[in-house]
Amino acid sequence: MSRPVNLTPSDYLEVYMGPDICPTALLSKINEKTYRSLHISGQYHWTQVIPFLHTGTNVSVCLYDNMDLPEEDMEEFFRTLWNYKINDFSLFNTNCDKTWLDAAYKTSSTMIGTVFKSVEVIKSLYSYFRVTAVTNNDTVMTLLMVDSDIENNEEESDDDELTDDDDII
Repeated sequence: MSRPVNLTPSDYLEVYMGPDICPTALLSKINEKTYRSLHISGQYHWTQVIPFLHTGTNVSVCLYDNMDLPEEDMEEFFRTLWNYKINDFSLFNTNCDKTWLDAAYKTSSTMIGTVFKSVEVIKSLYSYFRVTAVTNNDTVMTLLMVDSDIENNEEESDDDELTDDDDII
């Protein structure tokens, strides 16, 4: 923030959000939004992510640590990502537990027909969940999440498959 000259990040922008960070003030220090990837970490609300997005953010958006995204705001957040054509979206948040995943899947499923053609969730190896949504213009939006419950439950196996009995649907 105290740099004497403005910056123009060309490949990726990495931001650590704390209580003293104002996205508008930080963005005023950037000449133009030309970065293709965005990485945000720290403690932040989902609305603080939006000012950093731009149509050129087409490689990836990675959100780390603790993002506050209540279930009632998920549809607006997913629609915003879709409007910016964000295809690869990863959440490595400490608050991504099974309840959060269920809510994300439920919310994105209700958007079938308006934003998405289809939505599916897959639990893969190494404790990742992948929600894949095919948009109405045939692009694929991937939401990759680390299951934070796994870190707390060491006895779970990495090769557990997600079944219909796992009440994701």
